[in-house]
Formats: sequence, structure tokens, C-alpha cells
Amino acid sequence: MHGGTGMNARLRVAWLPDGKRLQLRQGPLDAVIQAQGRPGEVGRIYDAAIARARALALELTAETIPRDGVLWRRAAAEAAMLPGAAAPVLALDGAVADEILAAMCAAGTLERAFVNNRGAVALHLAEGQSLNAAMLDRPEAPRMSGRGSLGWRLPVRGVVVKGWRFDAFALGCVDRLLVAAGSAARADLAVALIAGAMQLPGLPILRLPARQLDARSPLGDLPVLAPAPGLGMADVAALLERGAGRAAILRETGLIQTACLGLHGKAVLLTADLPVPEPFICEGEVVAPFQASASSRSSA
Repeated sequence: MHGGTGMNARLRVAWLPDGKRLQLRQGPLDAVIQAQGRPGEVGRIYDAAIARARALALELTAETIPRDGVLWRRAAAEAAMLPGAAAPVLALDGAVADEILAAMCAAGTLERAFVNNRGAVALHLAEGQSLNAAMLDRPEAPRMSGRGSLGWRLPVRGVVVKGWRFDAFALGCVDRLLVAAGSAARADLAVALIAGAMQLPGLPILRLPARQLDARSPLGDLPVLAPAPGLGMADVAALLERGAGRAAILRETGLIQTACLGLHGKAVLLTADLPVPEPFICEGEVVAPFQASASSRSSA
């Protein structure tokens, strides 16, 4: 049984208050999109996004996601690129974003565009274009942190942010985990692999099926971790080291470009493109560049 909310639901389409971003919602699909391009083509581009979202929602809300559908095929292709037994279901949020963006790109000439589906963002940047981005620090008390600019020359077309600060659950002990990669589906999978490494035996963590904590999650009955507020600082340091070790391997093999892991006020940043000073403060979190140790490499 899949975690969708029924095949008979209809896609809800609405402009957000700023009049620039369009929201598409049905079951596990919850996307916010924006397109900038030739004035005569933007309307057709949005229409293509809506049409693709309707088709994808049918796949997501089926009893079982069809293995021959475009979503599963895209997710499986990305999973095959990553080390270990990465399950395609872990890339579905990102695959939705990538698929909607692909439909937009095929419908007209775009300068810049993004599709943000449940924290998995697919990006399009034409030559010479850039996109300013910032991460929402706490959804319940909005504050922006981690500001930066993505240029068209960077090999980043997918950014995923997940964790206990943003979701009802996580796949590991992590408040905030950001990954930038070549596609949203690949970044989504990398988030799952990094978070999966952030576990320790004996921690007071409640494991529950994803659907029990978020009825709209595409993960269905996959076991996930409920938020754990009472971790000790030694555990926090060990968890961050394990996650950063896994992220370092993914970055060194070229599968991701950047990762930032945050837990209980501590954070680790791994990036090849940004100059990082020795431990600095960013929106109240102590952030330090990470160098993988032999132990962290072997545990990944």
C-alpha cells in the first residue's frame, strides 16, 4: 500500500501571494514553481508544468508506484549512480521536481526556472544566468540563512534541504541537511544516504513508518526517525562526523558538490566551490569545514 491520498483527488493550482510563484498540490506532490523566459512563452511553460504535474500525481497516488512510470525510471537511474543499495523511492521528491522542470524546458525558452517539491529543488539556468538562494532556517519562525548565488557555470541543478527542522521525520539524526548536486533526484538520494549514516546504537530515538508521521510522504511504510531533542554533545559530534564522512565520499567521487549538516546547534560544511574560514558562526550555528578522518571514511 502506497502513501498517497487517493487517485480521485484533483491537482490544486494556485498563485502564491507574491504573484510570481505557482503552487501545485495533490497527495505527495507539493511543488512551488517559477519560470522566467520569453514573455510570449511563459504561459505555455506554466501550462506544461501543470500538465506534467497532473500525470505525475497519478503515479504518486496509485496503490503502488508503477515501475514502468517516468518517476520510478528517473529515480532508479539516479539510484544506480550512487554507491550502495540506494532505493529509488528515496529520490521521488527530487524526481518529481526534475520531471516538472524538464517539461517546462521542453515547452519554451527559459532564462531561469525552479521547481521546489517538498524541499527538493530542480534548477534551470541559461547561459549567463544566476539564481540567488537562501535557506529557511526554521519554518515555524521564518528566518533566512545560508545565502548564496548559483551561477550557470556551476554543475548544480538540484538542491535538497531536509531534516527535523523541516519535516515530521528524518532518515537519520539530523536537524538540517542540505545537498547540492547535478539533479534534484540525485541530491535527494544523497540526503538519504548521508542521513542514514547519522545513527548510533542505543540512542533514545523513536522509529515509526513514514506515513504515520506524514500521511502525504511518498515513503509509505519505510521506517524513519521521529525528532529527538535530548541528544548529548558527544553523540552530536559523533553523528555529524559519521554524516560528514559519508558526504565526503559522495563529494570526492563527484556525485554531489556541496553538503551542509546541522544538529543541535552544531554544523559541518563540505564544499569545493566556496571559501570556508576556520570555525565560523552562521545564524547561531557553529559551522566548521570538515576533513574526513580514516575512521569516518571506513564507516561510510
